Amino acid sequence: MRSPDGATATADVRLGADPRVTVEVWCGRVLDEVVLRSYCVGAAHMALGWVTSEGLAVDEAGAIHDLTIRSFGVLRAVDMPPVDVAVGTGEAAGSGSPVNGSDAVFAAVASTLYIPLTLVALGIIARGAAFAFRKVSDEPRLRRLFGAAFAFSSVATPLFLGAIAGAIASGRVPPGIAAAAPALSTGLSLSVGSLAEAARIYFASQSRGFRNIFIPLPDGKPKAEQVRLHLRLTGATWRLLGVELPQELVRALVKELPRGMS
Repeated sequence: MRSPDGATATADVRLGADPRVTVEVWCGRVLDEVVLRSYCVGAAHMALGWVTSEGLAVDEAGAIHDLTIRSFGVLRAVDMPPVDVAVGTGEAAGSGSPVNGSDAVFAAVASTLYIPLTLVALGIIARGAAFAFRKVSDEPRLRRLFGAAFAFSSVATPLFLGAIAGAIASGRVPPGIAAAAPALSTGLSLSVGSLAEAARIYFASQSRGFRNIFIPLPDGKPKAEQVRLHLRLTGATWRLLGVELPQELVRALVKELPRGMS
């Protein structure tokens, strides 16, 4: 079998007195052989079950009956013959680029950013636990402690999530397993200048209610020369609803419009 992206796999199934399944797979440079072998064993189990035991019981009208895992005839683990997986023994073993992009991305991100990923997981756990314990605590000292833990984790968790997204978007996660040294600061490159710039734009913006905000750009010029972005909060995301152009630019476009249509 050959996939559209170039990976190949062959299977030799022997049933009888000494049942055994032999799978040979080639998919370029292997990032994680344990994961690849697990995929091959799972695929062999699924395919063997399809052709030997699985099926659906239906009546004359085509209605399905007895919708249980056992009724599907899924091959049990005790009935599964041993599966031998040979990786890269075929053409050009170990050469070329990996053909499965999802696993490559997961391996690179998890091995390079496991510190902020772990902190995100701990922050989510701490936030939920602090909320629950604060609600049932009677002592003011404990309530303050759990409240502080809830507040800190509520800020730290999205901060580290943003650091992860920033590291991926800025190209700081190279391909491969731990190709870059794991670091807490990967993607977390906030500076005083960037925070000051964000604060300056925020204070120059105008709010209309809780969900609507207008951001003038550039903020240092007169209003007649500014472009205003209209953003609206929908759910948990900000959406761009419109762009207000300077009046002089609008008049110039109106004058040029008939020429372009003629």
